[in-house]
Amino acid sequence: MSEVRIPVKTMLRDTTTSTSVVRMWGRIEARGRMRPRSTVHRTWYLVPAFALFASLAVAFVWPVARHAPSAPPAPPQAAAVARPPALGAPEAPPASPARVPAVERGARAEPGTPPAARPRVAPSAAVSPDAVETWRELASRGQNDRAYAMLGQDGISSEVGSASVDDLFALADVARLSGHPRDAVPPLERIVSDHRTDVRASLAALTLGRVQLRSLALPADAAVALDAAIALGLPSGLAEDAEALLVEAWARAHEPARARAAYDHYLHAFPDGAKRTELARWITAR
Repeated sequence: MSEVRIPVKTMLRDTTTSTSVVRMWGRIEARGRMRPRSTVHRTWYLVPAFALFASLAVAFVWPVARHAPSAPPAPPQAAAVARPPALGAPEAPPASPARVPAVERGARAEPGTPPAARPRVAPSAAVSPDAVETWRELASRGQNDRAYAMLGQDGISSEVGSASVDDLFALADVARLSGHPRDAVPPLERIVSDHRTDVRASLAALTLGRVQLRSLALPADAAVALDAAIALGLPSGLAEDAEALLVEAWARAHEPARARAAYDHYLHAFPDGAKRTELARWITAR
């Protein structure tokens, strides 16, 4: 090898000149400049190819993934079959029932899931008697129809025996103003007969006579009640009306003598009364 190297060195020394070295160095430098440029050109050639490949992949994969069928819902798990405990093994405590999750109102259950059990509604508590409106409260608000529907004819009759004067008046008003004038007679008669010392007894007698004359067409009974009202003493604003009704009641009851006596009493008590002309017709007509 040493014999070969010596001729090569001799040949390189003889053939190598300054000019050849400059030329060789220029070639090496030129090649070094061309390498990165060529590498850059090769990289720019790859970018369009990679973009084309990516667009083709997206165009092919997206429709397939979009129209792919969704996975079917998993079937409900079957309840595990309880096995009898082994002989001699301690008995396991009963499992507590699973809580059913509350389902929001309007939410739709997923297919395949069992319907949630509806919560049991506790029965409403019985309404206490204090919460129910009484016939007295209804009458005080003028709701006489509802008060009479609560009482009825039997209810009024049962209340009359132990009711106070206020309640007797209320019962009579409920019956009259609800269109049941006949049921108003018992409470008014009890006021006149059992509470004559009460200052309101004369007013009850006047109301009783008006009901019997105008609503029940009982002029003779009305005359008795009106006579009792005048005897008990009425306020000045009601006395003239009671005297005029008494004349009409006796005239309708075909009692002309009593009608004439009642008319004379009216003229004596009210010489300038506004009902003189009207009452005179009852006297001349009979």
